Amino acid sequence: MSHWFTDIVYKQLIQAGIDPRRLFGMDESGFTLGVDDTEVVIGRRGAKMTYQQGTANREIVTVLVTICADGTWLPPLLVFKGKSFAISESGWTDSEIALGYLDAFNAQTLEKAGGLMRGLIVDNQTSHVAPAFLRLAIEHNIRVVAYPPHTTHVAQGLDVHCFAALKRRWAVEVREFERLHGPMRKADFCEVFCRTITATFTPELILASWEKTGIHPYNPNAITADKLAPSAANSVRGTFPQPQPTPVRA
Repeated sequence: MSHWFTDIVYKQLIQAGIDPRRLFGMDESGFTLGVDDTEVVIGRRGAKMTYQQGTANREIVTVLVTICADGTWLPPLLVFKGKSFAISESGWTDSEIALGYLDAFNAQTLEKAGGLMRGLIVDNQTSHVAPAFLRLAIEHNIRVVAYPPHTTHVAQGLDVHCFAALKRRWAVEVREFERLHGPMRKADFCEVFCRTITATFTPELILASWEKTGIHPYNPNAITADKLAPSAANSVRGTFPQPQPTPVRA
């Protein structure tokens, strides 16, 4: 099966002469200041309780990550929630931040592109397809292609391959930080996250994410029909597991 979005990217970017060094994909994901997953804790035999220092802080920092089809990545943009120290009142990206990201992207890739057009694949968030964003992209000689709704889980390399590895490593780094220093603060986030992404985003990981989505190397059959199929029901029980009182039974 040839997925139509892969074909659009190929025709809009690759056939336009944009080589892997000038082909980029951007996506955002949230990272908590504390660890928000489950873990197995091993303690002394016979102990009634086992304690581990940690934090209940679940505040989210949004990170905009950009990868290149040549196996490299750009310094991420961090969006903190707040009004003074932070740059987003909600903690998520908005139109002003999107324009700031595009200016930063242009500065980071201009020399590498050598004056040639760059391709940037983004999600279809309103701020990424707004007229102001697209006008600025044209001014910077950047061609923007947006993923269709509800397809980033199969078409966006960061979602498909990179973010899962990054969040696993993030949990490890946060636990180690909390063990040594106590709860993480906003001021600590940048150092720990930069250490995490540097250790995680190897050229092999990034290249595999492009390959899995069929964008580079171009493979129109990489996204199969089963990956886009609706979720199947898991339950095979047609009745309640135990008898229910009336009027349910009736």
